Amino acid sequence: MLLNEASDAIYWVNHKGLITYANPSAQILFGYEEVELKDKSISDLIVSKTDLFSTFSSNIIEEKGVVIQQEFVRKDNSTFYGEMSVRLFDDGSHQAIIRDITKGVIEQRLLLDRERKFKILVENAFDIIIVLSSDFKIKFISPAIKKMLGYEIDSVLGENSNKFIEFRDRVMIKEVLKNHGITYAINDLKLIHKNGQIIHCEVNAVNFLNDPLINGIIVNCHDISKRIQTENELINTNYELDSFVYKVSHDLKAPLRSMLGLINLSQKENTEDTVKLYLDMMVRSIHNMDIFIKDLTQFSRNSRMEVIKESIDFKELITKIENNLKYDDNARFISFERNISQQSLFYSDPNRVETIVSNLLSNAYKYHRFDSNNPYINVKIEVSETAACIVIKDNGSGIADEYHNKIFQMFFRASEKSQGSGLGLYIVKSAIDKLEGTITLHSIPDKESTFTVEIPNLLTR
Repeated sequence: MLLNEASDAIYWVNHKGLITYANPSAQILFGYEEVELKDKSISDLIVSKTDLFSTFSSNIIEEKGVVIQQEFVRKDNSTFYGEMSVRLFDDGSHQAIIRDITKGVIEQRLLLDRERKFKILVENAFDIIIVLSSDFKIKFISPAIKKMLGYEIDSVLGENSNKFIEFRDRVMIKEVLKNHGITYAINDLKLIHKNGQIIHCEVNAVNFLNDPLINGIIVNCHDISKRIQTENELINTNYELDSFVYKVSHDLKAPLRSMLGLINLSQKENTEDTVKLYLDMMVRSIHNMDIFIKDLTQFSRNSRMEVIKESIDFKELITKIENNLKYDDNARFISFERNISQQSLFYSDPNRVETIVSNLLSNAYKYHRFDSNNPYINVKIEVSETAACIVIKDNGSGIADEYHNKIFQMFFRASEKSQGSGLGLYIVKSAIDKLEGTITLHSIPDKESTFTVEIPNLLTR
């Protein structure tokens, strides 16, 4: 009998769902002897335990035959997947041919699982993954395009990728067309954000145009903008450090050399008045060195210390600074005026705020003109729930327009007559930046200067 020699499993079931015949292949597939299968309910061999006839659905009734996929259970309780070709007869019985497709089903499920995981990885990746055609049009792009460049996926599909690459970098991506299957790395490809901002990317691209499955250029773009910014900041920091070391060594040596020269001269003099003059000059050199060291200390403290949030009373602060400065040379000739309005609590870093105001007031005293009829320094402070506005105005020597963008640079001196270390306003600007504030200058040479400082109130932060 041909059915007995068939390689596929074949069985008949009567209208009650009981097996009336199972060929040797069916016996082997299910692991039963022929006598064990005879009169066994077909539902006992189905994992879902549902009525097989309802599983066949109405298609069998209408077409009298259908092919379905079903999970079966063997005698040893192991399972397998079978593709069933089923034919239903008028008396309610049916015949089925079963082919074991377990290996194919498992492979298909593994493939679907891999595809699902790959889709999750692509959709949640921080990098942009792109597939380009041979003319560089975008065939596929991952959702990271929205986060990195601000575009929706639908708005870029079909667009030429050059539209999103900075003009000078477009030639780089064309190199990938030269060889199939070779990975090209571009260390810094500049992409254009929707808002016009340049985004620095590290790019890996592989040409798979000859691959019938992919038929495209696969490009992976990793945002390195923060790294580039950090590298640039490091370069600037190293430059500033080199300049700092040079200037510090020079400015520390100058007063020491001056004192050594004065000591040598004093040793050669016999008159008391001349020696006293040299001693006074040495005292001034020591005083200048002390100021310079103090500025270095402030610079170091501002660079490394975290922002400390404490309550600040500006009336107390200004009184303290005024008392410290009133003994400076010529301070008694300058009228000091204050107008402080503080109706709400103000929180910030007290040491940095004191450094800012103290340095600005010290400069106002130091660079005043005494040929004016009424030399003055005016301090006006208004405090709100969001910020403190500090305005320091004087009718001193003023600052020329060409120096307005330079006075906050490290060691900058507007002229040879400038006193101090050249660090004061640099420290002021650095401290304001730490507090996320702003400083502006309005000045008329030989007439007046006004510094306006705004510092955020950290009360609610």
